[in-house]
Amino acid sequence: MENTLFVLPIHRPVGTKVVLTRRSFNNAVNSNRSCVTPNYPSNSFLENLTKYIGADGVVTDDFSPSYERTIRFGTDLFQMKDNWVETLM
Repeated sequence: MENTLFVLPIHRPVGTKVVLTRRSFNNAVNSNRSCVTPNYPSNSFLENLTKYIGADGVVTDDFSPSYERTIRFGTDLFQMKDNWVETLM
């Protein structure tokens, strides 16, 4: 039997404080290269997101089954996958 790794989504309720680290930003960049949907996230999305590397944000929406959420950085909103940010400790 083949070994299969299942990664469960990271649940972050609305109001959770998060941070965009270089590592989590690289997850988004790598998604751009390997996603089934070509150019997702778009290059312009990634360019807009770069100014928030190292910045704190907050979850404003969580979409079942928690693979995606909306994150607010400053006045900008980004719909992001669960591994594109890290929970702020």
